[in-house]
Amino acid sequence: MKRLSACVDSYFFLILALICFGCTAPDVSGIKSSALNADSDSKMSEKSNSKAIDWDPRIEAPDLTKEEFTRMCAKILKSAHPELKVEILEPLLIEYSWGKSEESGFMQLENAWKSCASEPGNRKKRLTGHYSNFVELDTEYIDDPERLSGLVVPLLRTKSYFGDEENFEAVVSKSIGADLFLVYGLDKKNNISYLMKYQRKLIKLDDASLLRLAKKNLSHVVSDEDGTVGFVEKDKYVMLLCGGDYESSLIFLDETFEAIKPKVDGRYVFAVPSRDVVLIAGDRSKSAIDFMRGFSKKYFKEGDHVISDRLYRYDDGKITFYE
Repeated sequence: MKRLSACVDSYFFLILALICFGCTAPDVSGIKSSALNADSDSKMSEKSNSKAIDWDPRIEAPDLTKEEFTRMCAKILKSAHPELKVEILEPLLIEYSWGKSEESGFMQLENAWKSCASEPGNRKKRLTGHYSNFVELDTEYIDDPERLSGLVVPLLRTKSYFGDEENFEAVVSKSIGADLFLVYGLDKKNNISYLMKYQRKLIKLDDASLLRLAKKNLSHVVSDEDGTVGFVEKDKYVMLLCGGDYESSLIFLDETFEAIKPKVDGRYVFAVPSRDVVLIAGDRSKSAIDFMRGFSKKYFKEGDHVISDRLYRYDDGKITFYE
């Protein structure tokens, strides 16, 4: 893993604008699917795609409803996969299945809708890059333990991230303290999906070995020559940066805290309002902690891919609520 160091890039300026001026968050939205098949998020690093979604012209209408948007997404999914049986269960929730197969998946559209609903005339642009979430399903990896092992990475999540208990129970997870969970993901080319429990059985590693492998894979992913790993200091707190996909996952790497140790005053306190925003300060820096608390609540309410509006302590790998 590359040494975490202060860095400046376009993504940093977008986040800094959000913090300083309350601007709209950068587009890190994704169309999520979950249950027996992958719950996937589009990658921030996927700047563009060779294929574009053929949206209905109504996508840009000011009076577009959740129901219409859901129907559009169902049509696109069916067009990409004619073999699927696609059913709308409720606004922003689609179920899909394979013919006579007992396996099915659920595509949740809350993040996609949230990212574009308030921007008629600009929705296609806000949804750019989501094509892969409709076409890159996990069926190709189900019976391939070696491929699964090479893709697995650790993700930081809460139960609420998954929408409901059924979706959460389908993925491989472990409580790591407070209301946070280690959830195993699969780092695919254009999106991040989740390792399902039935897939976990195919990987012949014990839990400790799987975590070590996932951390190793993560270090490789965030250290890729095409990515950026780093942090930036501001007003006694540190913001982690690695391209918009795995900032929250950096919590699992010891190197992260070793690198920022000289930059914080006191025991670690961190905020993780979304998958791509992590702020860390020392518990002696009251002004920084007050800022982090307010920022987390605001971002959690207005952002997408949100995780938590709480603050947490980190002490030698142990995570607890910070009150």
